[in-house]
Amino acid sequence: MQPDMFRETLEMILNPRHELLELARCIEWTRIEAVCGESFVADFGRPGLPT
Repeated sequence: MQPDMFRETLEMILNPRHELLELARCIEWTRIEAVCGESFVADFGRPGLPT
């Protein structure tokens, strides 16, 4: 995907020192995906809404 020069990324908008962003950097997201990913599959349940 090509970046849009008129849209700012979320990282550019948010304060990098915000507590929740600092917490998010400490979380091992790949580990959570590995553990919880088995419970969530794309072909089961109601489809997501278009954005």
